[in-house]
Amino acid sequence: MRFDGFPILRNGNLLLVTVESDSIYASGLDEIPGAESVIFASRHSSSSGQSTLTVHVPGNPLREARYGGEPESLAVADPLRMRAALIRLKSEVAERVVSYHVSLEATHHGPTEMDIPVTFVEIGSGPMQWEDPVAGDIVARAILDAAESTSTLRAAVGFGGGHYAPKFTDFVLEQNIGIGHIFPRYCTHELADTVVDLAFKRTEGTCTLAVIDRKGIQGADRERIISILSRLGVETCRA
Repeated sequence: MRFDGFPILRNGNLLLVTVESDSIYASGLDEIPGAESVIFASRHSSSSGQSTLTVHVPGNPLREARYGGEPESLAVADPLRMRAALIRLKSEVAERVVSYHVSLEATHHGPTEMDIPVTFVEIGSGPMQWEDPVAGDIVARAILDAAESTSTLRAAVGFGGGHYAPKFTDFVLEQNIGIGHIFPRYCTHELADTVVDLAFKRTEGTCTLAVIDRKGIQGADRERIISILSRLGVETCRA
């Protein structure tokens, strides 16, 4: 079996697939026979150059799609696998005593149109980190943990805070709750009701919980989001 001209490697129920395009423009992976979830081993770029290991679900919450996918469109989130990857990243960094910041990230970039869950586990933020074999090994172990995870938890959507999500990261590490889509404060002012609704629908399993960083959203935007969540019948709690 091949994909994009490359052979697909199998180890039990796990498939290793190579894509020719940049991962943010990838498509068709949900059409591979037996595929239930996609986890990208990817790299994160930032002008800060900070050493980071991050986990997030792709999506374009607003009316633009500069980096793959479609506007106001979200990939399917997999909070279970995201949490499993985050836990392994955190434990490996602590055990190896390496200087990498571990966190969840806000929902951003493509791909958005596949019909199975999509997760990115990324090394950032520049060539020095991308070429670090220790970081690569940590991410590989996190991806394996995520792919093989069978635990159960409650799924949620996060609202507020910055692009990096320390409050949501700590919340997930401390609770038996996984957060998939995260909408930071820089997009909540323009976030459409339909996209809020879509976030819960595009989460694996049943998702009826919103986790809100109340200090991380301006008052008017916070009240509007809470009003939308109330109309949707979604339970809310604080990060």
